[in-house]
Amino acid sequence: MREIETMATKSDDPRLKAYAAKSREGTTNLTRTAARSDEARKASKTTWDEQWVGVIKNYPKTEEAFEAKKAQGRASFAKMREEGRPPTRLGVPDGWAGRKQEIAVVKAAAAVKASEAITGLIVMGHLSMDEQAGNAALRVAYEFIFDETLKPDTRLKAIKIVADFVKPRPTQTVKVEVSEAERWLASIADLNVTDVDEDA
Repeated sequence: MREIETMATKSDDPRLKAYAAKSREGTTNLTRTAARSDEARKASKTTWDEQWVGVIKNYPKTEEAFEAKKAQGRASFAKMREEGRPPTRLGVPDGWAGRKQEIAVVKAAAAVKASEAITGLIVMGHLSMDEQAGNAALRVAYEFIFDETLKPDTRLKAIKIVADFVKPRPTQTVKVEVSEAERWLASIADLNVTDVDEDA
């Protein structure tokens, strides 16, 4: 890539010179963006700066709010250390930070919908009450389907499991082809049987 840029810079062709200028500008923009993100990361942890409002997600709009957020973070970290549990995001999926109560509500609603789905399948006759283990496994798969906090690929796998379990399998017809030798043997067997009957 650098060779092309060098050739474009040395060339007299205005199109190639424009390409080289754009290429240098893009590299500079990338460098600026990387530096800005490093600065933003450092700034978000130390002192409040108005230029990061709206640039960094959830960045406090005032210095007082920034200090309050820092104090809240320190207090929650100290509380966790006293209780002997390290800070963790366990149980908090991507995109759901700070919404643990909402996650609990979504998961509870998914469990209720899954129970309703299993009950409906039992009433319709697709499942029996005797299959406790199968019904429990299917209930978990339904919970995954209704749980909006899970990633789409996980939910799609659960849908496939439910579809494979609930949807009736198509009947398969087996086509048996009889070879010529078998036909000939059958015809001889028929002749021998008729000959024996006639002799009797």
